[in-house]
Amino acid sequence: RYAGKPAACLNDTACFFSYSTARCGEACDTIADPTSCDKKKYCHWDSSNGHCEVTCSEVRDGDKCKSIGECEWLDGMICHKKCPLKYHDSTQCNKDGMCLWDPTKNQCTKACEKIDGEEKCALQPATCRTDGKDCVKKCYFAYDTATKCNADSACMWDAKREACYTKCDVLSTA
Repeated sequence: RYAGKPAACLNDTACFFSYSTARCGEACDTIADPTSCDKKKYCHWDSSNGHCEVTCSEVRDGDKCKSIGECEWLDGMICHKKCPLKYHDSTQCNKDGMCLWDPTKNQCTKACEKIDGEEKCALQPATCRTDGKDCVKKCYFAYDTATKCNADSACMWDAKREACYTKCDVLSTA
């Protein structure tokens, strides 16, 4: 009903403008059953709350994004489905630049580079470390060649294991 008129669609509370399809459609929160909800590409059924919500990727507002339980606001501009909810295998998880597989938890977690602050970085000790003020991948996850590994002053290449590890002197001062 609002074809070619995104502003009109956005102003109608019964409607939703999908950025991914560039079309106006039924607002997710007006849909009462899971089947109808999941048929909309821009909606998903939240079984924990028993209602239909907009998918994270459709949200363009930080506060709205943060209000949706399965979403998180990243880089001050991207609403992203939380990694543990989005992926359940390491291959798919590691293909998403926002996520990183944690083998100790057997779970997809937020990529170290997307974590703000040392305290939050410390919550992922198996995969992340602080590098000054930034949260970065541990050497083992960051580098897959000796050249790249040895270029980082905090890392060293183990030729026998063919893997990159944190230097011993860095570990002893941490």
